[in-house]
Amino acid sequence: MKHLTVRFAWHDNKWNGKICKNPRMNFYCRGNYSLLSPRIQKRINLEVEEKTANSKISEVIRENNYLPPCYWCINALGEETCIIKDPHPFIHSTKWGKDFQCMVPPLEENVDSYTLFSWCFLMSFEHESPTQIYPPIPELEERAKKYVQNIKENESIVFFYANYSNPITGDDYKYCLLGAAMVKEVEEPKRYQIPEELLRKIRNEPKMRNFPTIAWQFRIRIDPKTAFVLPFHEYLEWLAEDKSLDEEKKWKKLKEVSTPVIEHTLIPHFKYVSMHLSHDKCIYLLYHLQKSVEKMKEHQIVDYQILEDIEKNR
Repeated sequence: MKHLTVRFAWHDNKWNGKICKNPRMNFYCRGNYSLLSPRIQKRINLEVEEKTANSKISEVIRENNYLPPCYWCINALGEETCIIKDPHPFIHSTKWGKDFQCMVPPLEENVDSYTLFSWCFLMSFEHESPTQIYPPIPELEERAKKYVQNIKENESIVFFYANYSNPITGDDYKYCLLGAAMVKEVEEPKRYQIPEELLRKIRNEPKMRNFPTIAWQFRIRIDPKTAFVLPFHEYLEWLAEDKSLDEEKKWKKLKEVSTPVIEHTLIPHFKYVSMHLSHDKCIYLLYHLQKSVEKMKEHQIVDYQILEDIEKNR
């Protein structure tokens, strides 16, 4: 059994199943060090998101035919339920884009309450042979199966984190630990229905013999009773609104409660979007989160009940 890390794109609405309150100003979400950054940058429609700011994703999908490209994490702490249709990433390919748009149906996924998606990109590529991009198909599928099977329902803890595109630790180019939850359900990846004719064309290209049909994402539903994120959003609001302290002192307080990942033995577990964690590293990360909560209590900036609830969930 393993625990795991999962990368989030920064969301100004606390991953509550709604569009950001101020999508255009949340440049962290579409930053170069976000989650699936190129995909978000290509697919985000700021006009739609500004028009539907703070709206439920189910309403936005139904009324605007628009899937927020951050759907992997937008409902991690939300109560929304909807069905999403996600096009294959190759629709953005210069060479194959039109074929994938016309011939490959989008992947359908159920987004339930407290649901997130992730993938360990380390297992997706061939690391031994310079002649191929992807590992042999059976090998990739076995890697994915083992990765998911090591995540145990009601035992494994998932840690949420942001890459450098975040307002807390981004200036220092550090990963930011955001929160955690117990895994309630985990589902193995699905497959794209790619026509055989198109598969043959792609696999006949140099280095593309092992082009996969498996979708590079698995679905996790977390236990809402155990789920929490540190109240960094409340600190950011306080920074913007409180005029009683000078800016340097206020930013110092934020730094005191920040949760950068700086230990050399931990940093590798925050790469490739998702990675497994051992028990001892899991315990350390929980301690790291607890230290932040204790410092927040000293500051008395955040509602005390919020911090009490976090400690209860932890």
